[in-house]
Amino acid sequence: MRKKCGFIIQARLGSTRLPGKVLKPFHNDKSILQLIMYRIKREFPDYPAIIATSNNPIDDEIVKFAVNNNFKYYRGSEENVLSRFLDIARIYQLEFVIRICADNPFIDMFYLQKLLNRLKISYTDYDYYSFVDVDNVPVIKKHFGFFGEIVKVKALKTTAQKTSKSIYLEHVTNYIYENKNFKLNLAVIPNYISDKEYLRLTVDDDVDFKNLKTLYREYENYNFDLKKLICYINSKDNIIRDMRNNIKKYSK
Repeated sequence: MRKKCGFIIQARLGSTRLPGKVLKPFHNDKSILQLIMYRIKREFPDYPAIIATSNNPIDDEIVKFAVNNNFKYYRGSEENVLSRFLDIARIYQLEFVIRICADNPFIDMFYLQKLLNRLKISYTDYDYYSFVDVDNVPVIKKHFGFFGEIVKVKALKTTAQKTSKSIYLEHVTNYIYENKNFKLNLAVIPNYISDKEYLRLTVDDDVDFKNLKTLYREYENYNFDLKKLICYINSKDNIIRDMRNNIKKYSK
């Protein structure tokens, strides 16, 4: 199973809200992308991890970063992210991909492992694996920033055949979890996360970047224990206020 499943980490530098955010120094002189890649390669050494970036010249810096750190990478269409995923799946002969966003420094290894465990016991049965909140909303459409998702490459190929709408080419799994013809394996997130509607650990702007830099220090001190981090956040009214404001500002 491991040879047929790999991580794809979406990364680009052309953010309008905070350009270059994934390569800016974030923690101990390391960037968000660097921290994500190191943790994934450490926790899941048997799975390939590929950075998916664009052909836009602005992303030359991501390629330099990947080469300097001996990370696998692939460049493709800036607008058609789906085609990037399919190209990577073809090159690495993947049947499933684990999708990670490079603006989520708190992507949680425990929940990635839970996804992979579910895949191992039912990989012939489902097209998509992820988590939902108590209202059955896929977490990928939420603001948490902890979770990845696994999708069958055949389902991505079907998406490419069935639609050319830009929203589905940019957001590669939306078509799958919005379409009843696909089989979804969705687990409800625990209460200690779902009860905290203000949790937002993704980077969109300078406010996010500043707050999450502070939180990441604590996260590392807690040995990447998400429960302990959430307890710490509960004591920081100013950070909670900023999170609430940006949830409204950048609602998905």
